[in-house]
Amino acid sequence: MIRNPEHDWLYEGYPCAFGWACTYTTDTAGRPIMLKSRHKRWQLLAGGMIDADELPWEAAIRETMEETGRILTGDPKLLAAVFRLPTAEFPTRFGYIFDGGVMTDAEIEAIALDPREHTDYAVKSIAEWQRIVPTSQYDLVCSLEAARRTGVAAYITTAVD
Repeated sequence: MIRNPEHDWLYEGYPCAFGWACTYTTDTAGRPIMLKSRHKRWQLLAGGMIDADELPWEAAIRETMEETGRILTGDPKLLAAVFRLPTAEFPTRFGYIFDGGVMTDAEIEAIALDPREHTDYAVKSIAEWQRIVPTSQYDLVCSLEAARRTGVAAYITTAVD
């Protein structure tokens, strides 16, 4: 983004924020697929920060390719918009979660992880994920499943990750 110094007054007092985009993907049995970050946390299949001059769907496509080797095609289907209030560690964050579709067993076995970002992937039922991930992550997965089923995107706001 090119900022015009004449408009700097518009930004005074506003917090910094960053955006991210990711996909929610399941196997043919409807079980969510998650990646384990190198920081030991399970997360949705693929996602990351939105680059400069990149639309959220473009970021989701790029991140999916970078993190799994999978190429997404077609039109975006938004499952959730997420807004996180600032914390001591992070500024305001906003994100878009898109439907990454369904992967076959062969596609799942072909996932090519980048070891600088992820150490493992897993396919588990929602009930199994409930025992593994924090409550906020489990609630997110339930919201995404409901959005996929109903066609109504979720709007999620929280101060907690």
